[in-house]
Amino acid sequence: GGGGEEDEVLVDPVFPLPSPVPAIILEHASGVCTRRLATEFTGNESEDALPSWVVDCVANQRMMVPKDSMKCSFYLVPAPGMQTISQGKLSAPRILRAQKVMNYVAQRLGLIDEKDPDSRGDAFVELSCNDHVLQPHHSLATVRTYFWKKSDDLELTYRTK
Repeated sequence: GGGGEEDEVLVDPVFPLPSPVPAIILEHASGVCTRRLATEFTGNESEDALPSWVVDCVANQRMMVPKDSMKCSFYLVPAPGMQTISQGKLSAPRILRAQKVMNYVAQRLGLIDEKDPDSRGDAFVELSCNDHVLQPHHSLATVRTYFWKKSDDLELTYRTK
């Protein structure tokens, strides 16, 4: 937490965008607000005229992302009658797919062999969040945004099919 460099990690940005992209860049510096449409840029602007994050992202092809925004904490909660497999909070990248969590649950329940790369936990296990059944392709970020909608840690309920 304090917003310092130790709380950030360098990642390569990937932005699949159509070309050309109209953009407006706003920066508040010294009380002045500047904005421009992409069509107003000539390509001869100095780096000083752009926000530092734009220079890092576009010119240097990198961006800083707060570490805590890359992780998602969650609890695995057994449905009634199910065996408990985890006592504490788990943490994973926000991009982790529900498929991986389903595999983890199925392995802990002894339903699939973790050494078999073709084993799919979603054949044996169902995950839900706030009574919404999750699809294997849902990421933790998607689940948090669309199904959990709370600031506290996610609770994912598991059951066998």
